[in-house]
Amino acid sequence: MSQAPTWIGHTIGERYKIEELLGQGGMSAVYKATDPNLKRTVAIIIIHSHLSENPEFVRRFEQEAAAVAQLRHPNIMQVHDFDHDGVTYYIVFEYIPGQSLNQKLQDLRAAEQVMPLDEVIRIMTPLCNAVSYAHRQGMVHRDLKPSNVILNPAGQPILLDFGIAKILGDNYVHTATGATVGTAQYMAPEQVLGEKVDHRADIYSLGVMLYEMAAGRPPYEGNSAITVMMKHVNEPVPDARLFNADLPPVYNTILEKALAKNPNDRYDSANELAAALRDVSDAPAAPIAAASAASVTEVLSTPQAETAVDTTKPAGKPDPTPAATGAETAVVPPPPPASATTVETPPQAPPSTTAAPPPPIEPTGKKSRLPLYAGIAVVVILLLGIGGFFALRGNDDSRANELAEATAAPALPPAIQPTGEPTATEEVVVLPEPTEETATDIPEPTPEPTEEEATAVPTPTPTIEAPPNMTLIPAGSFLMGSPNGQPDEQPEHEVTLDAFFLDTFEVSNADYRECVAAGGCEQPVLTNAFTRQNYFNDPAYDNYPVIGVRWTHANAYCQWAGKRLPTEAEWEYAAAGPENFTWPWGNRFDPALSAAGSPDTQPVDAFPDGVSPFGIFNMAGSVNEWVQDTYDPNFYANSPAENPLNEAPGNRIYRGGSFANENGAFYTTSRRYNKSISTFDVDLGFRCAQDVSSE
Repeated sequence: MSQAPTWIGHTIGERYKIEELLGQGGMSAVYKATDPNLKRTVAIIIIHSHLSENPEFVRRFEQEAAAVAQLRHPNIMQVHDFDHDGVTYYIVFEYIPGQSLNQKLQDLRAAEQVMPLDEVIRIMTPLCNAVSYAHRQGMVHRDLKPSNVILNPAGQPILLDFGIAKILGDNYVHTATGATVGTAQYMAPEQVLGEKVDHRADIYSLGVMLYEMAAGRPPYEGNSAITVMMKHVNEPVPDARLFNADLPPVYNTILEKALAKNPNDRYDSANELAAALRDVSDAPAAPIAAASAASVTEVLSTPQAETAVDTTKPAGKPDPTPAATGAETAVVPPPPPASATTVETPPQAPPSTTAAPPPPIEPTGKKSRLPLYAGIAVVVILLLGIGGFFALRGNDDSRANELAEATAAPALPPAIQPTGEPTATEEVVVLPEPTEETATDIPEPTPEPTEEEATAVPTPTPTIEAPPNMTLIPAGSFLMGSPNGQPDEQPEHEVTLDAFFLDTFEVSNADYRECVAAGGCEQPVLTNAFTRQNYFNDPAYDNYPVIGVRWTHANAYCQWAGKRLPTEAEWEYAAAGPENFTWPWGNRFDPALSAAGSPDTQPVDAFPDGVSPFGIFNMAGSVNEWVQDTYDPNFYANSPAENPLNEAPGNRIYRGGSFANENGAFYTTSRRYNKSISTFDVDLGFRCAQDVSSE
């Protein structure tokens, strides 16, 4: 193939001024450019024109670009724009200087060092949260690996490569033969076998990264991609403490669960994995459980130089990472070389597991799409260096036969070692054709294991049962406030909270009347609503939120009920979730998902499509809600990092939003309001919280 013309010194799209080539492959080139309109540096991937001439290819590319452009997360690289200049198509990303996680791990390995565990957790916890956020948007990455993570100058991890993520939804068929493409060292067993792939394949890949970062090497290595892939299918996970004796046992337990062969045995969500990591920080190291000398010898005998995929760059290609000269390292890894081994096998029909999808996090009214990746995905993935699009490489029939033999029998032997000459280059492997269920919606949480299964996995943490009509909000961290909000919402800052329970619904008229009848509460100051007479006492409105209550009334009710008012931080975390949503349901305001377009309050269980990530109802209306804290416009500047609470004298805070106003700015999860404790109004109510017992 002839060399594509350079764009350096030219302008594309009559806007972006191309400055520097960051990387190039057979299907695309990655450039550093300037956007003069917004006066910022960007990264641009330009598709070579011979691909742009294919309308089907262009359509698929635009679909993927549009999908990833919808993601808004501080740890996911943003798409700014995509368009075409004549027959040349391009996509514009934010440009982030930094070092790839893969390069950092290579440097540590070369120095015979491993990453400190606290640094592993600091990097991987926000990455897990970012992946979980993308899963909630219906996107599965399918190619998570250290080379798709950039550590920016502040050390924050930024995830790349959602350009090839599958868009779950409307049966759009993007490909033709069901090929599975991925980097062998990080592929889940179901990807290797051509079975259906869902969000749990990403959890497996995160587990491989966690293993490699803490142990100094991935769990499986070999002299070819096929060797490594078959190890994922057949071999147990080596104890990571064989390579890093300082790891606490709980960390190894996390690895075993994340790297379970059966997707049903893994963590149900990446957020659950992140929560497990946060619990590791102070866990002590312990000796490795007794293992036979033979098993240890087998693990240690794998030559570390035989890394199959992605740990070294192929010879003869330019390194996109500049030498240590002080120059910035581009966030965009370059496309790999245009020659490699492609392995194809006859279509197979491996067994697949089927699980029903859970209730969606996003509003159910949104249109969904269900793509089916197949053979043309090989071409799609060739496209983008940053999008994880690999260059197409030559065929090797002998390796195709090996993989066909390895997967023909229903039960695979304990180990399959393919023959053939070792290769140090990355392989793009076309695997058995998946079943018709290759692309599925994200399944329901894993059913309880049988007694026999339970004995084969680590003992889970005891389930915490929430009180009636309350929801457990697990311990976690989030970014409180908003850099784009009101002055008192700034600065945005990280807050860590202990677990707590929160009322799933606002306190209703019926709830509050019970407290009044018991002598625990005063009558509300208002008994009529904005448009309704006898609102508080009319049974027709029993399931509507109580209004006309002062902060003192709300506090008294919660105490009577054996609860308390939530803190401001607890309220915001329950509303925004670990993904830091702008509104409880996501980052796009829709008045139909709350009482914003209603003339008065609505039932406490209304708008089920607008619940928060934790399933809490009506956190963007239909009444504002008192919280425990005293208002201080400058509190965020000096807020405690853990369980913040301001109890100084002064006005009290209320949160949420009310009704009859479709301006979304009044309903954001970070918006703060305050009034004196004696204030009451037709749109002011509350809900309660409760501590989680430490017993």
